[in-house]
Amino acid sequence: MRFMDIEDATPETVRDVVDMCIWGFSSPENWPTRESVKEMMEALMASDHAHHPAIREAIGYCIEYLRPDLDSLTC
Repeated sequence: MRFMDIEDATPETVRDVVDMCIWGFSSPENWPTRESVKEMMEALMASDHAHHPAIREAIGYCIEYLRPDLDSLTC
């Protein structure tokens, strides 16, 4: 699955789409898979605009989503 054609979108639009894809749904059945978020992040990191602040923010959304739930970890 290809994330999206990010070369034709503004960095701000890409950031907003990533935000909506990751955080825009309240029902767990609509949440993206970890694999699809990894694909989004890889596409963002490989884009020509990877260093743009809006794209860096979108990458941060992916990292936050992929971060393990610290409350579920036990020592």
